[in-house]
Amino acid sequence: MAKSQTEVSGTSETWKFILYKGGSSLMSRQAEKNLRDLLEKYLHDQFTLEVIDIMADIEAVPPDILAVPTVVRMYPCPERRVLGNLSETDKAVSGLGLGEQLF
Repeated sequence: MAKSQTEVSGTSETWKFILYKGGSSLMSRQAEKNLRDLLEKYLHDQFTLEVIDIMADIEAVPPDILAVPTVVRMYPCPERRVLGNLSETDKAVSGLGLGEQLF
């Protein structure tokens, strides 16, 4: 499966993320699990997550994605990117802006 999408939305603004991963490598699996855990913890039910496996669908990958795993926060703006398996929680939270008060 090239793409998978998790949609969880409530009454507030819905944040949007895309995870580009490389097959079922250990780092890709860790990144997806760590990202889902962080999103549930910080955003509860106000996010969508699209997972794109570059091994299965290379055409879906923009030319500016140079390494995997890469998480892209598409909304709210500005766009933010974090590379790696997100095991350094503080850096992942800061990089994705999960601790920000937006509203």
